[in-house]
Amino acid sequence: MAGSLNIDVADPRSKRTFRLDDPAQALYLPAMIWTFLYDFTPETVCLAAASTHYDNTKVVRDWDNYRRLATLP
Repeated sequence: MAGSLNIDVADPRSKRTFRLDDPAQALYLPAMIWTFLYDFTPETVCLAAASTHYDNTKVVRDWDNYRRLATLP
């Protein structure tokens, strides 16, 4: 929306880094994708939209736990 930031996007097999610096573009992230946002410029405004209500009890905050959950059949 304004400014810029980097976002690392990963799953158990691969990782990519995106530089978000154009308010006319968006980044779609499907379910069970690990993200890390950093390098915010001072004026950065970032908008996140979701298809469901946020539930803090369902957030996975540990990489090893995420890898285990993401590789379940």
